[in-house]
Amino acid sequence: MSNAILDHLAFPSFNAAATHRFYTEVMGLRLVRASSGVSAQWHRPYLLFSYELGNGTTLGFFEFEGIERPESDDLPRDIRHVGLSVPSAADFDQWLAKLDRCGVEYAIERHVDGRHAFFCDPNGVMFEITVAAAEATASKRAPTPQKVIEQWIDERKQRQGA
Repeated sequence: MSNAILDHLAFPSFNAAATHRFYTEVMGLRLVRASSGVSAQWHRPYLLFSYELGNGTTLGFFEFEGIERPESDDLPRDIRHVGLSVPSAADFDQWLAKLDRCGVEYAIERHVDGRHAFFCDPNGVMFEITVAAAEATASKRAPTPQKVIEQWIDERKQRQGA
């Protein structure tokens, strides 16, 4: 699968008008596809619409007659998100200013690699924006990713008594 690239991400939409406004006005994305009809699988009228994110990747949204927002699960809100990067701190600050102008609430987290802004679209899809790393900031003494995951798996087994 090393030759596979991300083509699109698909999410539910619970209000097409609010979703369209968010992605065109707040995110500044271009609507590139829209179709509607009656789904053979869902047996309901539906709307599919997609926005170009860049590099050929799109964000697609499905809305159908009778769709309802599901109840929240108990996972932390930011555990599922779409991560985006911008080239500079100035670009990051421009995003924050735009979110402020558009009335979009966001939270800032400060990590070793800099600031990260988290915000949601009208459907609850969370985004993270951060400044692209110019080079790896990991210490030469930091363990390899393979070592970190192996250690996590081993420690989890011990915590669970397996």
